[in-house]
Amino acid sequence: MVEQSERRTRIALWALSLAVLTVLAVAVAGVLASPRGSTGNHGERDMGTGSPVSEVVRRPLQITDVQVAVGEAGAVALRVTGIIPDACTRALPPQVTHQGQQIEVTILGERPRDALCAQVISAYAETIALGILEPGEYAISVNGFKTTARVDANAGTPPAGELLIRPVQVTGVDVRIAESYPPQGFAEVTGVLGDGCTEALEPLVQRDGDVITVTILSQRPRDAVCTMIAREYRTTVPLGALEPGKQYTLRVNDYETVFSAS
Repeated sequence: MVEQSERRTRIALWALSLAVLTVLAVAVAGVLASPRGSTGNHGERDMGTGSPVSEVVRRPLQITDVQVAVGEAGAVALRVTGIIPDACTRALPPQVTHQGQQIEVTILGERPRDALCAQVISAYAETIALGILEPGEYAISVNGFKTTARVDANAGTPPAGELLIRPVQVTGVDVRIAESYPPQGFAEVTGVLGDGCTEALEPLVQRDGDVITVTILSQRPRDAVCTMIAREYRTTVPLGALEPGKQYTLRVNDYETVFSAS
């Protein structure tokens, strides 16, 4: 009797073990066979499109004010203020597009998709160069905030305002072609800033066929008392992808040169 009881116990344990292993095998097979959805951000793909889910979120910043500064020779810049919504968001470089008398400026904020961020807002303030514009009336939109700018034909005398906007005096331009495909161009620009208060704005690059125009403006407080010591200006301006063997005309403010993308 004892031997039969032990035999029945061993058979029951063996059957239980087999059942547990069967359940585990079915569960593992289900996980391996299931499609990857868009519930996370570590290499997963969107179930609707099949494209990778981005690890960052980009949204337009909220703009609270835009001040237009029209300077010498039709140089125009914007003083833009806005709100950065949390501690994780950083402002990306502004993107400026011209279509006739319409100017669109887009300023995006970027933050990690799943980050836990302190909900503390901070101020955004940036001076954005629009370039040297022809006389006329311009409609400007910065993330939906609309304003206008007027450039007079006799722009030799700077108008009133808090900032003095001028083109940077460019003394030299060297073009470097990176060894890549397609070739990437870079302009090594040298120039002069007129005094201790003058600051150069970010260069604005515009392309029209084989003509590349780079506008570099400077700003300084109009009524500031500054040291009258000229300072050297140096910067590297990415020109983007170029067509191999093609000749380009490069204009940086009033400095012009010709180069070949080879």
